[in-house]
Amino acid sequence: MRNAQRGFTLIEIMVVVVILAVLGALVVPKILENVDKARVTRAQSDIRAIQTALDLYRLDNFKYPTTEQGLQALVKQPVDPTITNYRSGGYLGSLPKDPWNNTYQYVSPGPDGRDYDIITYGRDGKPGGDGYDADISVSTLEQKYSAAILSIGTTGRDSQLDEESRRIEGLVGLLHERALLEGRDFGLRIEPTAYEFVVYEPRQDRWMTFDQEHEFRRRDLPKGLSFQLELDARIVVIKPIDRNLANDAAPPAPQLAIAASGEGTPFRLTLLRDGTASKASVDGDALGKISRVSSDQHVSSDQSEKRT
Repeated sequence: MRNAQRGFTLIEIMVVVVILAVLGALVVPKILENVDKARVTRAQSDIRAIQTALDLYRLDNFKYPTTEQGLQALVKQPVDPTITNYRSGGYLGSLPKDPWNNTYQYVSPGPDGRDYDIITYGRDGKPGGDGYDADISVSTLEQKYSAAILSIGTTGRDSQLDEESRRIEGLVGLLHERALLEGRDFGLRIEPTAYEFVVYEPRQDRWMTFDQEHEFRRRDLPKGLSFQLELDARIVVIKPIDRNLANDAAPPAPQLAIAASGEGTPFRLTLLRDGTASKASVDGDALGKISRVSSDQHVSSDQSEKRT
């Protein structure tokens, strides 16, 4: 029998090499791009996880770590005599590195009135940049998802309304815990487009602003949002506070009280988007239980009522 096996000719080898080169030129960039996308997604996920740990830290210790204490405060209790309720084992098992093996940066307070910011400088590890070199932070993520009304008309979700209502729900809930622990009376004073937390000072027999801690400072709602307040199922007229009051003049009492006993004013505080039907709300009962209805849940409820 003749041997049927033979070697490849030079032309056949060159054809195979050309085919592999063409496939490489088409496939490798896609693979690399997918790797970059995956790293950006992981960085965003890391930041959200760190945010959750920071919120737990604040719930236990009534404030966020300072810039100097940094994210290390989530792993090891900082040297701070005011931190007396630190959770055993900390709030993170270890601090993650970003997908480019750099350290996540942390500052508190953050820009634009935020409580803090968490930052990674992206693929190039330098501030600024575009594309996969761009910075990723709490600020950029919030700007991405809340600078505009997202998905209204499709899901009915307004992320800016949801963000503000979530913040109020968390702060009011936190003050209920503090009222019980500290034996103090707190309150929430509401204006048409702003709100501030206050504390009752028995010695002066008046409500004082509670802005010594950054998260409880006075806040203005983003442009285009406003409040509607219901007490005893009745809508209450909200009036702006006269900021030109004399120093010895007592400012108005808060509409919502948070008593040292843990009880509170039953209420529904609704955030409205001007010129639209979009809304989100925060509810509280007399026992201090706080709940929230998001913008898309309101849309679903309204649609169900129309069908019935």
